[in-house]
Amino acid sequence: ERERSKREREREIDKKMAGTPSVQQLMQAESEAQSIVEGARQEKSRLLKEARSDAAAEVERFRMEKEAEYERQLSLEMESNQSSGEKLRQDTEHELFQIEGQSRRNQGNVVEMLLGTVVRVEYD
Repeated sequence: ERERSKREREREIDKKMAGTPSVQQLMQAESEAQSIVEGARQEKSRLLKEARSDAAAEVERFRMEKEAEYERQLSLEMESNQSSGEKLRQDTEHELFQIEGQSRRNQGNVVEMLLGTVVRVEYD
């Protein structure tokens, strides 16, 4: 009850004083201040949305850049692996060719050694 009567008195005082020029100026100034604050809030909100949008675009650009870099690196590694594989194949073929040549050159010696061992009989 007391709270209600206090509010009613404040409203009556506001109505009576609203007619005086200084109170009108204060109310106008308050209204202008509220408009300025509301404009600042809206501008802040707009700037935050713009910053979020710019940040998302920057993240996407960075992601695409790193993805392209990864793809280039992967391609280079694949080419390197293919080159390494080809070199390994060539080296293996060369070694096999050398082994076959040595085998052909020593074939007669091996046959003689085997025949000499098989034919030689030792009696105790």
